[in-house]
Amino acid sequence: MSAMQPHSPAELPPSVDAPVAPVRTLLLAVVALIVGAVAAEWIESGGRRPVPAFLQVRTVFVTAHRSCRVLSHSAAPGDRVTIGTPLVALSDSELEQRLEATRAQVEMLTTELRQAEARAKLELAQNERDLEYRICQLRLQAANYRQHKFESELYRNLLADRLAAHESALWDTGETLLKSLVLDQRWPQSERMQTTLQLQSCDHLVELFAENVEICEARIAGLERHREALPGQIRESCGVEVTAARLRQAQAEVERLEQLQTQLTLTSPAVGQVGEYRTRPGDQLRPGDLIVELLDDSQRYLVAEVPSQRIHEFPPGRTVWLVFPGQERRQGRVGRIAPQARPRNPAEPDADPIILVDIEQAGRLWPTVPSGARIDVYVDELR
Repeated sequence: MSAMQPHSPAELPPSVDAPVAPVRTLLLAVVALIVGAVAAEWIESGGRRPVPAFLQVRTVFVTAHRSCRVLSHSAAPGDRVTIGTPLVALSDSELEQRLEATRAQVEMLTTELRQAEARAKLELAQNERDLEYRICQLRLQAANYRQHKFESELYRNLLADRLAAHESALWDTGETLLKSLVLDQRWPQSERMQTTLQLQSCDHLVELFAENVEICEARIAGLERHREALPGQIRESCGVEVTAARLRQAQAEVERLEQLQTQLTLTSPAVGQVGEYRTRPGDQLRPGDLIVELLDDSQRYLVAEVPSQRIHEFPPGRTVWLVFPGQERRQGRVGRIAPQARPRNPAEPDADPIILVDIEQAGRLWPTVPSGARIDVYVDELR
């Protein structure tokens, strides 16, 4: 055999590692692009990584204030509402029963009051007729006493004149008071004594008739006072005032129950959007049960999850830069900072604790995005 001759380099077979070089070059190019993009983002963000934040809105909770049942929803989730917009119609069977029973009581008491007033009116008319008759009789008696008093005074004056003039009067026995008067030149002692006794008797009669007149007038005044107080006494005796008081109480109870019934339609206490309902028509509610949340998007804010190592970068009042979905950029201002960090996860003992920071709106109006959307927060101005 002839000795083997070495091959020239041109004659050597191609190496198996030759195709690896282009793949390696492609991988290096991709890595370079990624590093460049990360570096560009790092440079653009001012050398700081963004802090995640989530959009929040002020929430108003609408709850049940007593036991009731949901009839229907008056507004749909997402609807914009103002103060007083109906939200939920409720039903309270116990309230409706009480209202119906109280209304029936009002009707019954109204009928009783009419009957009592009719009885009082009839009794008042009868009593007033009786009083008027008694007053008229007393007035006639008083007039008769005054007539007798006048006649007695006239007779007394005549007797007094006779005694003063030393004259005597002779009287017949007829029914008339004064029939004849015969003057005599002489006045016997017996006649003088008789005239004196008659004068005293006349004085007594005048006083007696005057007292009777006063008694009649006093009784008339008493009956007049009784007639003035009679309507109230008869109304009270017939139960008019008691029934009227019960009717007023029942009417006030109807008004109170009707006011509670109007409250069965819950209205919006704020301006905003209707959130998701926590109840469905037909659900039975207890006092305090949550019905729906109202999202007041006019008071939006962010809750940023700031690592504790970077909390010094978020002092209260500092302006921060925000990137909303769609790369829309806005500004915010650091507000309230949580007094303590979130509890650490035992599965990640080395993780940096998170501190929640509220960021309020500043500058231009923030774009409309759903509540809970993520927004990136930068502490340095974006370029």
